[in-house]
Amino acid sequence: MASEELVTEQFQFFGLDVPLEVISKCVSLCEELNIDAESFIEQWMAFSLNHLNGAAPNLDNLDIFVRKEFSKRSANRFNATAKENGQVGTGTSLTVYGAPASVQSDNEVLSNYMATTPKVIIMSC
Repeated sequence: MASEELVTEQFQFFGLDVPLEVISKCVSLCEELNIDAESFIEQWMAFSLNHLNGAAPNLDNLDIFVRKEFSKRSANRFNATAKENGQVGTGTSLTVYGAPASVQSDNEVLSNYMATTPKVIIMSC
């Protein structure tokens, strides 16, 4: 469970002094996203270095971070939950061209690619 002390300690480990309001926001995000403080801060540092030129965390940057990094994960969690509940999307299925898999066995497919190499007979004179 994330606490203000633990989040502060993690930021200090990376040499950052962060305002209390940002620490509180980080703690609430850790609880909301169900992630431990260490992982959250490590992901923040990676995001900050890659997307914000190493900017220190503030409330606006944290919102950008959560929107970009965790929106994908929440969408994936939603899709996984929908599949578990038997709710599958209503999109069309993928069209596959050619012979159905049931018609051609694996051996037939492999035999198409495994041709014998002709041998050259060298005759000496």
